[in-house]
Amino acid sequence: MNRVSLSPSVKRLTAWAFTLAAMAYIAWKVVHHEAVADWNAASLIPASPIALFIVIAMMPVNWGVEAWKWHRLMGVNRPFSQSIREVLGGAALGFFTPNRSGDAVARVALLPREAREQGARAFISGAFAQMWMTLAAGTFAWWMMATHLESVFLARPIIGWLLSLTTAITLVAYLRWQLPLQTWGKRWPRLGSWFSANSVPTPLPLRIESLAWSGIRFAVFGGQFALALVAWGYPLDSLSIWNIPLIYLGNMLVPTAALAEMGIREALAVYFFQPSAWMLWPVVQAAFTIWLINLALPAILGTWLTTKPKL
Repeated sequence: MNRVSLSPSVKRLTAWAFTLAAMAYIAWKVVHHEAVADWNAASLIPASPIALFIVIAMMPVNWGVEAWKWHRLMGVNRPFSQSIREVLGGAALGFFTPNRSGDAVARVALLPREAREQGARAFISGAFAQMWMTLAAGTFAWWMMATHLESVFLARPIIGWLLSLTTAITLVAYLRWQLPLQTWGKRWPRLGSWFSANSVPTPLPLRIESLAWSGIRFAVFGGQFALALVAWGYPLDSLSIWNIPLIYLGNMLVPTAALAEMGIREALAVYFFQPSAWMLWPVVQAAFTIWLINLALPAILGTWLTTKPKL
């Protein structure tokens, strides 16, 4: 079958069309958000502009760590810029799909056919490592905050023990489990067409390294959330800061697209921080800021990078 070849000018127009469409949709969601719809000039002036600037500056660090983790898990000799393109492409599609399932599809689809098996393994290993780090941090935060939680149900010791047991079991599973991609390929032929006959698991040292990079990344976006709270004037202290891992744990347990996280993360932030009436707005603004900087902007950039002819 003859493949249709598009001219460079058509490709450029397509790239800009997709990017502008994504920007328009995100902009529409933003202007209808309560943090903007009910705005006044005073409410949009941060209490600490420096803290807000640091939050913005940490965004490329956040995604750079994720791209480097993906680059290392791929384990092939190729430019790091290609890994950045694939990760941001995944962020773009994951932004609009339930539980960010499109992230895996986009990353693997952007790879050459011969590299897709490795890409599938790399994504599952990296995503599992990040999931485990969020679970572990959330579990530790629960033990720190158990006696201060507003919910009687969540404060029950059985919750902490279940979280701890799940953390231990999933860590052992991650370090020992070998993904049966060959079996999956036989069961689902279309999926199997992506995988070669020789199925090699992700080496254990790379899994451990992936956990380390996931921990660094969690510290980065957790620090961004803390700085966003400071930027909007919330009086964060050494105890309330542990609410941040709980928010990310709750966010992970709610299956939703990144686009819908805009409301869920704010609801979780309000639930765990239990701010007073005059501190409610800074908590909402901080959660909204993190959504905009860490999810919406990378999705726009990823849309542009993956639809333009070359990086």
